[in-house]
Amino acid sequence: MSFRREDTLQRALETYRGKGLSPYPVRVDLGAKGVWFRVFTGHFETRQEAQAFILEHPVSDGEARNTRFAVLIGTHASRQAAEAEMRALQSRGCHPYVIEEGPSRFRIYSGAFYRDEDAKTELSRLASKGVEGRIVKR
Repeated sequence: MSFRREDTLQRALETYRGKGLSPYPVRVDLGAKGVWFRVFTGHFETRQEAQAFILEHPVSDGEARNTRFAVLIGTHASRQAAEAEMRALQSRGCHPYVIEEGPSRFRIYSGAFYRDEDAKTELSRLASKGVEGRIVKR
C-alpha cells in the first residue's frame, strides 16, 4: 500500500497494528508525482517466507518484494534503548523501524529500497536532519 498524505498513512499504520502486524513506512520521492509513503511489514530471508506471511495474515494487496537496501541508523543492546532512539528520530520527522537480530541486538533502520540510488536519497535526507547512518544490504 502507498499513501501520499501523512494522516492517511498514520490511520493505515494503526489499522495494520490492530491486526497484529508491525508495519513501517518508507518515504519515496517519485519526482513529479510527489512524495509517497509505502507501507511494509516484516523482514524475511526468502520470498517464500514473505509469501507465506501474506497468506497467513489479513494483508490486502500484500505482495512480496525484494527490498535489498536500507539505511542503518544504529544498533542497541535492548529494545528499550532502540525504542527511545526511534521516538527521538520520529520527533525529527523520520520514519525508523527496528529489526531484532538476536536477544540483545536491535537495529534501527530507515527505508527499504529496491535500488541503491533510493537508499542514497534517504541517507541524504536523514543527514539534512542531523541523523547519521550508512547504507546496508538487508
